[in-house]
Amino acid sequence: CQMTMFPLLVFLMVNATLKHGINASSCDAFVSFGIILNSVVGKPLRAREMGQAAELISAKPESARMRSRITVGVQGFINPSTSLLKDTIAPLLEGFEIGMKLRDYQSANLCLGMFVANSFYAGLPLRDSDQMIALHIASEHSDLYTELFIHNYFLAVRTLRGDERDEDERGIVELANANFKNVTLTSYVSAVNLELQVFFGEWETATRLLIEAGDVRTALKGPYSGTRFTFLESLVCFRAARSCSGLTRWKWKRRGARSMKMIQTWVKKGNVNLEHSLYLLEAERGVMEGQKTKKVADFYKCAISLSEKRGFLQDQALANEFASAFFNTLDGYANSTKSHIDEAIKC
Repeated sequence: CQMTMFPLLVFLMVNATLKHGINASSCDAFVSFGIILNSVVGKPLRAREMGQAAELISAKPESARMRSRITVGVQGFINPSTSLLKDTIAPLLEGFEIGMKLRDYQSANLCLGMFVANSFYAGLPLRDSDQMIALHIASEHSDLYTELFIHNYFLAVRTLRGDERDEDERGIVELANANFKNVTLTSYVSAVNLELQVFFGEWETATRLLIEAGDVRTALKGPYSGTRFTFLESLVCFRAARSCSGLTRWKWKRRGARSMKMIQTWVKKGNVNLEHSLYLLEAERGVMEGQKTKKVADFYKCAISLSEKRGFLQDQALANEFASAFFNTLDGYANSTKSHIDEAIKC
């Protein structure tokens, strides 16, 4: 159906539930309403309440067939805005197992896709990816785009681990350059590719990719990958502004500040997955402005501490690497420079 029809259908389903009582279809009504509240209206806490209502209904024996499907909506599109990303992983795995048991393969594979994506962004150690690969092999994919969605993240993991690939296997760059007709899939691939470019410090490539990808948030409303892209966008913009001047510098600064403002808004609304990202952006903005103050150093330290506490291993490494580069520009901070780069390597 048309996108303009979706909210109307959801509202009709919610009204039907309120008028005639709860049934299995009420699960779809409440979780879909929650997704709208979260990704469109910008009320994540209200969205969480709708998600909880859907989960309570799906827990009833007569609604058991909806559990895997509801898990995708709640843990993939609603809870990442207010809960730690790592806390969505176990429920998504359970949703996958329930879907496979009930032969709801479509919902099971969607759970698996979100499980893989959230595991990737939550910063789980790369050695834990073997479990994801095993589940991927055991599952039954019903369509090409679900397969490519999961393959996108596996390619990223294998790239980070330095695994060799077969000669006829497409890498993340080839996948990013593929001419997909599915805009959502293309946006997911662009977001992951940008992640890799930032991680490897390929800032020129990241800048070019940011220009080519455009605003992928339109296609990634709800899942964590959309908010993650916003953080990376701001980070890349601040880096780009450091290497240019005049009007071009002003444009990059403005775009970076606009993305950072979105992050600030989401954090104020309870997004615990972005607090450490905001500290890192504050530090990077200070460096961009040429500040060499204790305040910038404190921002880096807060980003490192909070990312470690929340389990975002990749961001802990990035923050340490950036902090090392910052202290390297200051006199008398050789020990801090070395200690932070050592910590980045340990991650």
